[in-house]
Amino acid sequence: MIRLSNIENNVLIDITLLKTELLDISSERGDDVENWIPFILDVTSPTMKIHLEEEIGATFTLYELKVLIMSLKNLVKKNVDETFRFYCYESYFEIVFDYIKEDNCYSIDFWVNIGSTTNGRIYGYDQGIRFVANEEAVVKFINSLENEMKLLLGV
Repeated sequence: MIRLSNIENNVLIDITLLKTELLDISSERGDDVENWIPFILDVTSPTMKIHLEEEIGATFTLYELKVLIMSLKNLVKKNVDETFRFYCYESYFEIVFDYIKEDNCYSIDFWVNIGSTTNGRIYGYDQGIRFVANEEAVVKFINSLENEMKLLLGV
């Protein structure tokens, strides 16, 4: 499971990569921007539940996933006050990691496009949450994302 949790473990972001008919990977394209991996998303806190279900047809490009993984690895490796911002190409969500050196943790902002979660029935704004995660949780998130991607691709 690909999970990112806060220090108190009461905020959870779960991403599930799917092997469905929307999985479209071809080495013949030669461009990871043209290869798609479907996913579902759950954001849970004591006061909020956001679900981006399989029927929505949300996909990452393979390029997006590789950039997310590599950029987060570099952020963790540097251990300097730095910010990394990731937007899905299709505007499903945005996640921002701000490293806080003195606490060796990350302030994380996570915003979901409500139009995506409601299949366009409600639109025009994002809903989100800000929380703090320790470095161990971020590293676990990176590793599980990379491992799940490789498993799905058969690498």
